[in-house]
Amino acid sequence: MLRRCAVPVLAVLTAAVGAGCSSSADTADPAAVVPARAPAYLEATVAPEGQLRDDALAAGRKLLGTDDPEARLRQLLRDHGKGDVEAWLGDRVAAFALPSARGTREGAVVATTSDADAAAKYVDTQGSKTERHRDVDIHTGADGTAYALVEDQVVAGAPAAVRAAIDAAAGDALADSDDFKKAFDRVDGDEGIGRAYLAPRALLEHSALASGAGMLGSLASGALTGALPSAVAARFHADGDAIRADVASIGGAKPGEPADPGLVAGLTGKAWLAAGVGEVGPRIEEQLGGSQAMLGLLSAQAGLDVEKDLLSWMGQGAVFVTGADRSSASGALVVHSTDPAATRAAIPKLSGLIGRFASGIATTPLHASGVDAGFTLRPPGASQPVHVAAAGDRFIVALGDEALREAISPSSRLGDDPSFRKAAATLGDDLDPTAYVAVQRLGDLAGNAGELETYLQRFSALVAADRGDGRWRASLAFR
Repeated sequence: MLRRCAVPVLAVLTAAVGAGCSSSADTADPAAVVPARAPAYLEATVAPEGQLRDDALAAGRKLLGTDDPEARLRQLLRDHGKGDVEAWLGDRVAAFALPSARGTREGAVVATTSDADAAAKYVDTQGSKTERHRDVDIHTGADGTAYALVEDQVVAGAPAAVRAAIDAAAGDALADSDDFKKAFDRVDGDEGIGRAYLAPRALLEHSALASGAGMLGSLASGALTGALPSAVAARFHADGDAIRADVASIGGAKPGEPADPGLVAGLTGKAWLAAGVGEVGPRIEEQLGGSQAMLGLLSAQAGLDVEKDLLSWMGQGAVFVTGADRSSASGALVVHSTDPAATRAAIPKLSGLIGRFASGIATTPLHASGVDAGFTLRPPGASQPVHVAAAGDRFIVALGDEALREAISPSSRLGDDPSFRKAAATLGDDLDPTAYVAVQRLGDLAGNAGELETYLQRFSALVAADRGDGRWRASLAFR
C-alpha cells in the first residue's frame, strides 16, 4: 500500500501544511496510535498559524509550482483520496512503516480528525469487507487497503499495520517510547511544521544484510548494529527558500569530531554529491568497538599493524561523486594525512594486502601527476580502474582517471559553485555544509520517475551541516 501511494502521501504531507483544510483544532497525537516497534515515522502539521502558515504557503507555492497551493492540495486530495477527506481532516497527518515477517515493509497513514462523526462515516464507506479487532471495525477495499477509526483518528494502510495501530492505542505506542521521547528532546528548535523518526538499528535487523547473507551478513550486521544510533529524530521548518530539518540521534558510536566543512568546500566543483566523514582513523576504530583484540586479530590476518600502519595517520575525510549519468559516474574518497611519510609507506602494504585476499585481482604501480606512491586495480566487471594513491598530504581512493585528477588538483572548487553557495545560505546560524547533493542531478539519474521526478525538479540542492554531538541541520533548497 505504501509503495502505491508513496508520492501522493509525500505530496499531501508536504503541501497540506499551511493549506488550511482543518476546520477546527484537535489535540490528538498520531504517534499515539503507531506501534512502538515502527522503525520509520513521518508527520506533518496541517494548517499552522501565523508566520509558520505564511512560510509554509511560500514553500507550497514552490513545491507545487502554483500560486494557489491550497487549491492544488484540494485537487491532490480529490485525486488520491477516496470520499470527502476535507470534511473531517484534522491538524496532523502521518505515515509509518513496519517490518513484516516476510522481510518486506508494511505501513499505514494516520490522520487526526476535526469531525469524528464525519470521519466515522468516511471509514464506513471504504470497502465491503469488514472485520473486528479489539472492538474496532476494520473496512477493507478491493485493492487490499484497510481503514479504521482508532481513538478518533483515521488509519488507512496494510491490514496488518491497521491492526497494529489498534493494538498500539491499547498500549505500547510510539509516543510513549523512551527512544522516541529522548531523541526528540535532543532536537534543536521549536515544533515547526512536521517531524520524523527513524530507528536505524531496527531497520538493519530486518534488512537483507542481517537476514539474507549467512554468517558474513550476521557478522557485518552485528558490527554495524552497535555503531548505529538507536533512534534519529527530526523537526521540519519551511519557507520560500528551503525545507529545513534539525536532526538529533541517541545511542550508537560516540560522535567524533564533526566533519570539516573546509575539506568539503575544497573538493572538485564537478561533484554533484560531496560529504565529509569526520576523522577517519578514530571513526574506523570506533566502528570496531575500540577493541585492541579486534585490531590485533585484523592485523594478524592482514599481515600489518592496522592501528599503526593505517589508522594512526588518517585524519579528516570526505567523498565526492561526479558524472552526468550512471555510465559515467565516478568519485573518490579523500583523506587528510597527518603523516604523509607513513601514508606513502602504507601504499605497498595495502597493495600486498589486496593481492593476498582478493583472488584474481592484480595490482599495478600507479604513475600519475601529483602521485607520490600508488597502485591501480580493476575489479572484475568494473568499467573504470580503481586508483589508490598517496598525494602530498592526501590519501585517495578514486574510481576512474578523472576522479583521481580532481581529487589531487580540483579544476574548480565546490565552495565556489553558485548552487552550493545559495543552498549553504539557507542553513542559517552561520553553518557551513559538510554534505551536498545536487538534487536536479538525482532527478536526471532517476530517469522516468513520474511524479517523484517532477517534485525533485523543484529543488536545487540538499545541504547538511554536522553540528557535533550527534546533531545536524539539513536544508533542501528550492530552485
